[in-house]
Amino acid sequence: GLVIYINSPGFDRQARNYVIQQIEKQTGASATLDEFNWSLRRQRVHLGGLVLRGLEPRDGPPLASLPSIDVGINFRSLYQKKIDLFELTLTKPEFHIIMDEQGKTNFPTPPEPGPRGSFDFEVAIDNFRLLDGAAFLNERQINVDFVLANLASELSYRSTTNVLKSHLRFDGQYVRQDNP
Repeated sequence: GLVIYINSPGFDRQARNYVIQQIEKQTGASATLDEFNWSLRRQRVHLGGLVLRGLEPRDGPPLASLPSIDVGINFRSLYQKKIDLFELTLTKPEFHIIMDEQGKTNFPTPPEPGPRGSFDFEVAIDNFRLLDGAAFLNERQINVDFVLANLASELSYRSTTNVLKSHLRFDGQYVRQDNP
């Protein structure tokens, strides 16, 4: 019965709603997601049409538009304090960052966390690709297109000091793809 349920449209709908709720909870942005597909056997997740709205005008472009996100997850790592991805590919993302004269941006403020505490967390991505992307800073376009191999991050948060410490590293290659 469990196998039938996790392969049902009802499960996909619940998983899609859970992803949206978690994105909104962690970022403070409002989120919409057109499609959510996953394969336990292939250890892959696909998100299509993810849109994040921050503090920008509602009739303008959103803070982030991510038409396609493909993730390869080593599911066994979810039992640890580690996210271990063998692939993360963002295809044709657009980011619209607005900054006013006082330095305020359209980034939303995440809601206050629950009970304060501390955590240590690791993220590892074997192959991270951002393909054919664009970032707009007050209408100035910056093309974003690159590949990183063996990206790793260690995150550490201490509530006593309100400090989030992060170390990023990659020991493979950084290849910036030039747009034609």
